Amino acid sequence: VLLRQYLGLNGKLVSFNVDPSFNNALDGLIMVDLQQVPVKTLARYMGTSQAQQYLAHHAP
Repeated sequence: VLLRQYLGLNGKLVSFNVDPSFNNALDGLIMVDLQQVPVKTLARYMGTSQAQQYLAHHAP
């Protein structure tokens, strides 16, 4: 479920690891460029005000 949501944000899988401390679960490092995510989507995770502030702060 989480992987699907991250990929829906155009996340890219960068690396994988088997975690022996967590019953050999497969970990994945995911990179998401939040500046490329639509404001409406960011607002779902951050809240509307915070999403707008984030994008304004990181505007080119």
